[in-house]
Amino acid sequence: MNSQELQICSFEQAKRLKKAGFNWECDKLYVGKQCVRAGMEYFPLDRDVDTYSNWNDEGYQWNDGVEKEWISAPTVALALQFIENKFGIIGTIRYDDEYDLFLYVYQRKGMQGSDVWFANYYNNRQACESALLDELLNILEKEQ
Repeated sequence: MNSQELQICSFEQAKRLKKAGFNWECDKLYVGKQCVRAGMEYFPLDRDVDTYSNWNDEGYQWNDGVEKEWISAPTVALALQFIENKFGIIGTIRYDDEYDLFLYVYQRKGMQGSDVWFANYYNNRQACESALLDELLNILEKEQ
């Protein structure tokens, strides 16, 4: 990952997000387990790929059926925003100066006090964000 790019969800996270209803536009997708940027360089004969960006949209009529296996590959930040907007769970990353480590915190919108949850410490922000997303997906799956 380029240090100036936002972290992309793992293939497993992307599949779990799709089950949770993620259908926002993003410019990367998983074709099988390979994450690719949508565009003509990867799909030179398919004009739909160059103009379309919601790979989880079940209402779209793909040409040959192969594409229905494609999965949107959002950034972790976009996935966290989706969970906040759709399910009302706010997740944030905090830095602990004392330990020089990152941790995540999450809570439901409108909850206060004891309804705030903290997690383990992580050496870097990317690992912490990914762990937060996994935790929130676990919560959503238990609720369904």
